[in-house]
Amino acid sequence: MSLLLLIENGVVPGWEAEYDAWHGGEHVPERLSVPGFRWAARYAADGPRWLTLYRIDGPWALESAAYRIQLDDPTPWSRRMRAAMTSVSRRVMEIAEEAGEGIGPLLAAALRDALPGEATKGLRARWRLLPARHGPAHPVFGSPADNGTQIVATADRPRALEGFGGACWRLLAVHTPAAQAWRPAPRLAEMEQWVARGGQPVTPPPAAPPGCG
Repeated sequence: MSLLLLIENGVVPGWEAEYDAWHGGEHVPERLSVPGFRWAARYAADGPRWLTLYRIDGPWALESAAYRIQLDDPTPWSRRMRAAMTSVSRRVMEIAEEAGEGIGPLLAAALRDALPGEATKGLRARWRLLPARHGPAHPVFGSPADNGTQIVATADRPRALEGFGGACWRLLAVHTPAAQAWRPAPRLAEMEQWVARGGQPVTPPPAAPPGCG
């Protein structure tokens, strides 16, 4: 059972530059050293707000000693930056269904409480059509314990995410455990092959793409 861990947060004004340096230089590489953490993708929205996605092999990774040590005994820099993070939201999605091949430069997230069965069915059916209608897309459907419906979808074009609701997030970078460095977001299959090969030299992090409007 694969999981998607979503961490959303803001940063105290004036701390943004240090936050970026810490997050990319220490925090995400540290998290990806934990067995079961496959990759991370970082997005930004107006506010400013940041959303980090972690693909995880199963619940056991979040219960492991390696992960607990990082939470309970953070580095001095991590301890300092925790004080700079605001309005932190943490969600864990069980990935029940996926469609599409890529991680797109734009993301929308519908994180909802329990819905009637027919509404959930219709929502899933709609997002299965994303790849065919709008090019590369990577919807991820979640089935949380409260029977709500959580969906994360990425796409290359704003029109694909119209009517989805919530903030529109712009991709900053994808991170993998093999090279411990930021790289532009490839298609998902390419990224998994790259990780399996042990990683290759990476290019500088890409600039944020245009907004969703």
